[in-house]
Amino acid sequence: MKLWRTLVAALMIILLLNLVDEVHAKKHESKFDKNLKKRKKNCQEFACAHIPQNYNDNCINQCISLHCFEKVYKQNPLEDGETDPPR
Repeated sequence: MKLWRTLVAALMIILLLNLVDEVHAKKHESKFDKNLKKRKKNCQEFACAHIPQNYNDNCINQCISLHCFEKVYKQNPLEDGETDPPR
């Protein structure tokens, strides 16, 4: 009986630690996503506002991160109206 209680207690501790790790990871991920959304909105409203919405993806990608744009899109930029979620 004592062994059973010890095993249950150990299992509970392991489950709680995993839960804490998952919550921490989700918070970190959501902070990144929030920051990215803010940057994208800022680019849409100011830096790329002069370009129609369906044609401003290259401008927005460049505005969000010039370094990433040059690394990912520079050799093969998006065509007007094209979307490419995997990149």
